[in-house]
Amino acid sequence: MRDRDRSAIVDALARAHPLFAERTIERWVTEESHRYDDASIQSFVPILVQRTVHLTLLDLETADGLGAGLPLVHDD
Repeated sequence: MRDRDRSAIVDALARAHPLFAERTIERWVTEESHRYDDASIQSFVPILVQRTVHLTLLDLETADGLGAGLPLVHDD
């Protein structure tokens, strides 16, 4: 995954999930992106990575009861 894609994903997720440190989000994004290093089609990797990490963060917020009432931020 390109560095600018990784950076854009981290920025969007950091805005959507302010309870988590940006460094933590960046680590998760990097680790998740490595799952697709050998994928023959790389076009959808950023979307898959962002979705997976976003769902993980939502699960963590909900599990701790921290996400109640936090609006999601979407890049339109």
